[in-house]
Amino acid sequence: SSSGPMSKETSFTSVTALHESTSTVALPREPSLLSITPTLLWTGTNWNDAIACEERLLHQYVRSPFRLGRVAVDLPSLGLGRQYINTLDVNPGVRGGVPILWMHGAGAGLGFGYRNFDALANLNGSTRRVLGVDWLGQAGSSRPSFPFGGLRAPVWTLPEEKQIDAAIAFSVDSLEALRMKLDIEQFDLVAHSMGGYLATQYALAYPERVRRLVLVSPVGWVEKPQVGRASGIFGALWDWGLGNFGLLRTIGRLAKGTAKNAVIGRFNIHNQAERELVADYFWSQLVAQRISAEKNVNYLLEPFFAPAPFGFYAKRSVMSEPMERLCKLPPTTLLYGSHDLHYIPTMPKAVSVVDAATTNSVTMRFVSGSDHHLYIDNPAEFHAYVAQALA
Repeated sequence: SSSGPMSKETSFTSVTALHESTSTVALPREPSLLSITPTLLWTGTNWNDAIACEERLLHQYVRSPFRLGRVAVDLPSLGLGRQYINTLDVNPGVRGGVPILWMHGAGAGLGFGYRNFDALANLNGSTRRVLGVDWLGQAGSSRPSFPFGGLRAPVWTLPEEKQIDAAIAFSVDSLEALRMKLDIEQFDLVAHSMGGYLATQYALAYPERVRRLVLVSPVGWVEKPQVGRASGIFGALWDWGLGNFGLLRTIGRLAKGTAKNAVIGRFNIHNQAERELVADYFWSQLVAQRISAEKNVNYLLEPFFAPAPFGFYAKRSVMSEPMERLCKLPPTTLLYGSHDLHYIPTMPKAVSVVDAATTNSVTMRFVSGSDHHLYIDNPAEFHAYVAQALA
């Protein structure tokens, strides 16, 4: 990892064109005029802290030229009107070639890729454009009503299948709107954890837009067990839509130290200054805005414990998708850590089922010395596998 202030030109203070060939502009996250806000008093951080923490992390570790801003997208299909997608554009001047989209998991943000952006931007010896994106409703993107807005029946009145449809559409429709706004014909999609499940759903919905799919410790591929569904207080919080990362915002600053230590403690980061930068970024991106798509895990996943293998299983697993959808899945590589908390022993069966259904290859690899955040724990080996997958 690099250190010290960046010498590369970046832009956070003016409207910046993300792509010179389009009229698309990214608006920087403007600081609030209010330095003391209810959010600051309750959580120990606020909107201004979130902006500053993101800038510090990216300035410190990303050496490639980049631009950062929020891209306006219109989402009439979701009844949400205009929303803003926080987007990091690395090597924005690159013309031609297939860009790489980097999508984070639950409770994270694009900044978690700080050890990876430079490697991806120079993958296999060629200069690549890389777009790090905050999912709608998470991190630095807009936090609208989830999973839709407008004058519609409350989501709790819908049958479960319709609730699942709505939760998937929230992320898939907004990602497609971003692709259209940025005028990108096709891209390679790299996505982590819950983002891996959502990226798979995007690739199934728009297979012609995804050249290669790399899923980093994804959830949601295997069928859920018959026994072991979480019950008690945790099961109740999950079913009530409270058992998610948004709960940390509800608890506020009382959870700040414990949450930062619990999350960052799982990363293979030994430098104290780096740990503090990442921890501050994590907390500020998570709680500085209202709760929104943090709830997607409750709509789409179910937690299981012993006697079932521990994990968060999709209510609609990838392996159970209809054959006519699976057959169009782009070439896909799944990467897990060697001691990955979210690896489920039945994954080989899921990979085999999906691989048999699609005309393209579906393979799974393991990155040594790594847990769930393998891209942070062992970036060199992770990058080597991604380079193979995207060759």
